[in-house]
This record gives sequence, C-alpha cells and structure tokens, in this order.
Amino acid sequence: VQWAEGNGPVHMLEACIWLYRGDYLGWDDLVATALSATEKLGKAWEPIARFIGAVDLAKRGDPFADEALTAVAKSSDVGERRATALLVLVRRAMVNDDLKKAREFVDGMPETGARHVRAIAERLF
Repeated sequence: VQWAEGNGPVHMLEACIWLYRGDYLGWDDLVATALSATEKLGKAWEPIARFIGAVDLAKRGDPFADEALTAVAKSSDVGERRATALLVLVRRAMVNDDLKKAREFVDGMPETGARHVRAIAERLF
C-alpha cells in the first residue's frame, strides 16, 4: 500500500476536521480510499479504521457517532487521533449548547503530540 492510499487520506480527513471542512466534496472518496487501505493493511490498521468510521458517522449525523468517537478517544494510542476524535465531540457538544461537556472534552485532550489540535479546540471558546 502506497502512502497516498493509506496515510495520505487519513491525514486529509484529519485536516478537514481541524479546519472544520466536513463539507469537503472529496470526503467520501477519502473515506473509501482510507478504508480500502485499512483492509489491506490488516490488524495494525484496525484502530485507524475505527477512527475513520467514527468521524464519518459524525459527519453524517449518525446518532451512534458520539459513542464511536468516545471509544476512539479512550482507546487510541495516538495522541493526535485521540485529540481529533475529542475535537469532533467538542464541536458536537457546542452545537447542543453544552459548554461544560465541551470543556471536559478539551481538558481530556493529550498535551503530547496533539497541541495543535488542542489549540484549535481552545479557540472555539
């Protein structure tokens, strides 16, 4: 699997989330390409597949998105991925006017490897 098929789409999806560009027209293609790569790469990429699935559920307004994002935030070994899932939860809480919950999500973000994501979340307040 080439970088452009695996890591590339995953990083593009993360960037869309950080920039709040869920309306990006290529979103579905990025998701499909990244999920195809995760199938080829096997067990090592299962956490990435869960992350992609969770953020895609959120983009589509699925009622199970919060549960999936929370699972990613709790289980991911990658600080940036954990913080990105929490950033989506922050925005969802803010849409529901639950600033206390949004703040809890920000406070739960890791400092190491995710300062840029935490900075984005802090600016929402």
